[in-house]
Amino acid sequence: MKLTFVDRFAIKNLIPDQANIIKGMLFNSIAKKVDFTPEEIDRHELLNEETIINNITETIDVVFEESELTVLRERIDEMDQAGTIPLQLIDSYCKIKNTNV
Repeated sequence: MKLTFVDRFAIKNLIPDQANIIKGMLFNSIAKKVDFTPEEIDRHELLNEETIINNITETIDVVFEESELTVLRERIDEMDQAGTIPLQLIDSYCKIKNTNV
């Protein structure tokens, strides 16, 4: 799956602070796949509060296992039911919901 910086940020936003052991392992695996590298942080000045990540066109290819997509979709569904999806992340969450392995 090709992920933009916004997509990666959106996925990081789905990772809960707490989970059971198995889901926690899946979320840790997901987090490692979408983390920003120190090089990306420097190159795109991500520490600068004025940087707008929507303007960064660079993408990365990430391969998610079906179990990883399942827990991401569950989190999106939970947020959807609660009405807590940030509007600026809706496109990214739709991309995840509609992705097949």
